[in-house]
Amino acid sequence: MPILGNIIFDMDGTLIDTMDHHAKAFSQILNKEYGIPETFARREYYVTAGSALDDQFQHALVEYDEKEVTNIKSLVDAFWNRVSSIPPKLMPSVSYTIPILAEAGYNLFLTSGCRQDVVQYRISQVELGRYFSLMLGTDINDTDFRKGPLHFEVFRKHIELSVSKFRVNTMMVGDGTYDMKLSTCAGFISIGLESSASAISSNRVSCLK
Repeated sequence: MPILGNIIFDMDGTLIDTMDHHAKAFSQILNKEYGIPETFARREYYVTAGSALDDQFQHALVEYDEKEVTNIKSLVDAFWNRVSSIPPKLMPSVSYTIPILAEAGYNLFLTSGCRQDVVQYRISQVELGRYFSLMLGTDINDTDFRKGPLHFEVFRKHIELSVSKFRVNTMMVGDGTYDMKLSTCAGFISIGLESSASAISSNRVSCLK
């Protein structure tokens, strides 16, 4: 069967409905550790949804009191301790859309700001793993293993395409501004899904600084 193209999916908020759980844990941790109001922290979580968790914590802390904080790793660890075992729930239509795309001849990839073990657990629980060529999470301790361009390069090399051919034959599906920026800057077709994080349907957004 000929390959029709490549589709890169974000995970949380796009395939799996975990955003409210994540926002709650994020806001409660910042409230407990720094006294940041939960409403403020929750809003900042959604503003930065899709980016790596350490960057989200840093952003919220800077926005609140303009201070750099050095113990981001402890916040990240506390977050995953709270949410990593939450039973995943698929977003509407995912259970039949993903198999249809895979069987039609698309290469499917998954990129996530979640830890790798969390990605593997969630996708295995919803029985979608067999449809994806690669599924990559983000490691706070490894700057070479993060959602975005670094994941895209791994995907490209996996299917042995040139940069130009990969760009024109790939689309990304996500649910937040950050996902659309990543996709746009990579030169992919961008498909934005409406979620609690955002409602985006265009790839006309500025590239990441």
